[in-house]
Amino acid sequence: MKKLNFRLILFLLFVALELPAGAQQLSAQQEAVLQSEVNATFTQMLVYAEKLNYEQLNSGVNDSRAAGFITNGNYYAHYDTLIADMKANAQDVDRQDISIKEKKTTVLSDKLALMTVTGTATVYLTDGRVLPVNFHWSFVFEKMGKDWKVIHSHQSRAS
Repeated sequence: MKKLNFRLILFLLFVALELPAGAQQLSAQQEAVLQSEVNATFTQMLVYAEKLNYEQLNSGVNDSRAAGFITNGNYYAHYDTLIADMKANAQDVDRQDISIKEKKTTVLSDKLALMTVTGTATVYLTDGRVLPVNFHWSFVFEKMGKDWKVIHSHQSRAS
């Protein structure tokens, strides 16, 4: 019995080592198309964010993987708690203009992409004050059906 188990383990190790390991290979054209799709989703999400349209902003997020979200050092296990906090903090905000300085989209597969972004938001308060806010963002996007959804984000203010 020990010989059989030993042979089975050796066989499984051999098979595991012989299987190709690595990321999904995409052609440059496929990667460009996917990158364009992710960027289009992000651009639409920016429009919703500038208008503080949380219902539409929510449509670009899928929290079914429970990957968590981080904003300014605060960890949110679920997206709904992040959005509730964002709404509470935006009580005196009329709107915001978001300007992207740098953005990089990295396609990992036909279903996953990473994005890093830096920029500035100009926040217009209801009392007339205007606040500039520099930021750093990172997002993990997953293609779900025909749509790209954010499944994890990390956002922080920059100095």
